[in-house]
Amino acid sequence: MAPRKSKKKPAPRRSKRLENLANPPFPLLELSSEIRVLIFSYMVIVERPFMIGRVQEDRGHTNGSPRDIFTIHKNPPHKVRRDDSRNRPEQPPISRVCRAFRKESLPLWYARNQFWLIHNEFERLDDNTYRRFRPWISQTPREMFDRMESVSLCGYTDWPNRVIITLDLKNRRVVKGHCYSTYGQENPWSDRWDDEPSFLDTVKKTLAENRDADGLAALEAVLALCDCIYQIPGEYFNGPPGMQRLEPAAGWEYDF
Repeated sequence: MAPRKSKKKPAPRRSKRLENLANPPFPLLELSSEIRVLIFSYMVIVERPFMIGRVQEDRGHTNGSPRDIFTIHKNPPHKVRRDDSRNRPEQPPISRVCRAFRKESLPLWYARNQFWLIHNEFERLDDNTYRRFRPWISQTPREMFDRMESVSLCGYTDWPNRVIITLDLKNRRVVKGHCYSTYGQENPWSDRWDDEPSFLDTVKKTLAENRDADGLAALEAVLALCDCIYQIPGEYFNGPPGMQRLEPAAGWEYDF
């Protein structure tokens, strides 16, 4: 009779405590603040702009927006439905780990990212559309507006001509103004305020007048001045001019 083979006893499992001792956590808190900020910059700065709708807190309030394309044809040649919900600003997860990380990462997130205040509704005859992006403003720490270097007001001079006015709130200056068509053509900076001084000059003057105020007050003053770029008549909802014939351009600057 062949000898019976003895079964090997399984190796004892390492306890969780021993595993933790063998693989100690990375001592991020033990690093200097300067090195942590450098690490955080790779975690919180993104290339794509954040999209902030004027009425994104109540999207069902309207039936559509200039980002949505509808035509009267049964089988339209072009149908584009924009969706900015994936690109709305949410404070980075690292800022919720502990107070030290929040203190270091949040100013970086607000300073180095792009925030686009976009048009996302049509005018309503029975409603006040002057909202100033209250939901986003109310959830943003007030002192962070003084750190923002790229806040863009994105609207329309007249359909289908778009305008982006980019502000550096930290330094109270206009970075640039961009006029272009929904269909991709570049337009000269000639807007519907011909009988007034250059509209960009008026924006610059407004920022200068609010130099001693905080960043939020400066932004709200410019929003009040530029509210006209967010006014698109509801008559354009079902058939914006040219939409039945031309294909809209694609890209970040067309997502509103």
